[in-house]
Formats: sequence, structure tokens, C-alpha cells
Amino acid sequence: MMPSVNPVADEDEFVDDDDFYRGPFKPQTGISGTLGITNTGFYGAFNYMRQLSPDLTGSLTLSFTAGRDENEQEKFDIFTGQTYITDQFGNPKINDLWILPFTAGLQYRLFRREIVSSFRPFVEIGAGPTLGYVTDYYSGFFGGFSKGYATLGMNGYIGIGSFFGADNAIQGITIRYQFNAFAQGVEVLQNTPKQFFGSISLNLIFGTFF
Repeated sequence: MMPSVNPVADEDEFVDDDDFYRGPFKPQTGISGTLGITNTGFYGAFNYMRQLSPDLTGSLTLSFTAGRDENEQEKFDIFTGQTYITDQFGNPKINDLWILPFTAGLQYRLFRREIVSSFRPFVEIGAGPTLGYVTDYYSGFFGGFSKGYATLGMNGYIGIGSFFGADNAIQGITIRYQFNAFAQGVEVLQNTPKQFFGSISLNLIFGTFF
């Protein structure tokens, strides 16, 4: 009598050959936070993460940062003792830009079969919509919000990084080039509306899969 054969394998029976001793791949969900520095100041984010395969992880990220015109120059007035910001042509800074990007991203793990699991390098990419809020520079952080206005744009990033530690730990570092673009332009410096704000960021990530 021939043995019976089930031609359709149960999805849970899939075992990645590199993870044989850890059993079948089971997707995990994770949450994490990100703190970073950029050439415009700071960066903070909350991330929802979901493993899609042993090498691929998807993420949804809500972040907060500031936009800056790269032509800004801080100057000191020796007669008044005050500092002020202009560009090289003397156009003064009149607005601050606060940026709230919402981003869908993908991380692809590198060299999983060659490197121990406590060191997990990856490349990443993401894109999504951005809410910008423009405030009056001379009114200060809180006073400027009552006189501000919102503007919509888009964002994206590309980066490289690594996680460290246990498989369920989301702790590591990333280096990214990230941008925010606004079709209508934002006048950070007077008479010089700017549509594209790009920066390099160095970020620490901390969280867990569960």
C-alpha cells in the first residue's frame, strides 16, 4: 500500500533552513521609539512594526522634526549684543517650520545566513504624507502657534542600520537621508520660499517585538 501524501503543506509547517533549530517562522508585531539628531536639530518618532518574512519588516511611523533652510546664517550684532539669522543676501528669518511626517517603510535584513543573529544589519526605505506647520519666528515657540498655518507635503527616507541583542529586541542605530517636500513652498527666510527640506539623521531605536 502506498503511503498517503498531502500535496498542500500547512503554512505553519514552513521552516526556514537557517532557522531550523528555532522552529517555523512566525511573524511578530513590535513597537519602538526613535530619537535622533539631524542637521536641523532633532528627530523623534513612534514606530509600529510587523515582520513580513525572516528578512523583511514593514513599519508605520509617526515622527516629529523641524525644517531649516540650509542658507540660514547666525550673525552677531556687536552694537546691540543680539544675534539674528539671515541668508548671505541679508534676507532675515521670519518663520519656523515644524514637520509631522507619517511614513510607511520597509526594512530588509542583510547577511542573515552569514552573521550571528545578535547583530542584524539592514537597509531601509520609506515614504508618505507630511503635515507641516509654519509659525512666526519672532513670536517664540508657543506664541507663534496661534498665528501659524498648516501646509501639506510628502516625505521619504533611505537608510542603513543594525539591530543588536536578542531576536525580539528592537534596539539599534540607523543613519538616514530623509526629506520633506511642500508643493506650495514655505517661506522660512523672507522672499525665498523653499519647497524641499532634506537632512541626514543619526538615530537610536529602542523597543520590542511581542
